[in-house]
Amino acid sequence: MAAFYTTTASAELLAHLAIDHANQRIIDPACGSGALLLASYQRLRSLHERALERIDQEPPGSCRIRLIGTDIMPFSAHLATINLAIQQVETGEPPSFHVASLDATRLEKRMAIDGLQGGSIQIEGIGLVIMNPPFTRQELINNLPGEKEHSTLIDEYKDRAISNILAGTRTRYSGLLNKKQAFSSYFVVIADKLLDDGGCIAAVLPATILRTEYNHHLRAFLLANYSLRYI
Repeated sequence: MAAFYTTTASAELLAHLAIDHANQRIIDPACGSGALLLASYQRLRSLHERALERIDQEPPGSCRIRLIGTDIMPFSAHLATINLAIQQVETGEPPSFHVASLDATRLEKRMAIDGLQGGSIQIEGIGLVIMNPPFTRQELINNLPGEKEHSTLIDEYKDRAISNILAGTRTRYSGLLNKKQAFSSYFVVIADKLLDDGGCIAAVLPATILRTEYNHHLRAFLLANYSLRYI
């Protein structure tokens, strides 16, 4: 699966539209090099400055970590950690992020994850999932010459991914996921799993999620459970 990193301009636009107060706790489950996390950090910092506060000055007992990122590719997760660390060294602020290298299909609310920079954090209190998940489409893989074995591996991974995502969810996501969908559709369900009630999803998604038959049930789920703000 090829990596396509989010541009700075796109990340800043999405963060600006999605983050409207400085106390949001944010996760990017497909963080790549950390562009969306970095844009989110800068947006949070800007909102704090408007309130004449520093990003690390929180009420007693609250969690200082505001940004959580995960990526299945260790190189990407390390790159995100470095990019965020450089930003906070420049501002002189203590770390307000936690990045881990793991398979996002296994993420669960209240799950503890170990960060690359040390320590462990629990996934809880998430008010925003911001992401640019992978777009790979199964039918495109199937049509590539000499890609039969690769397609089979992707197909097997999708079986495992769907099983991981649906584990322990009872019937909430029944019928939403199938192997014809792009991986990005899977991440929409992952996002919903991680959010607290009243939370927001801000995502870069392919147009297929709006028009294909195999995303029909996912669209119906989103319309029933979310209010659309921007498209």
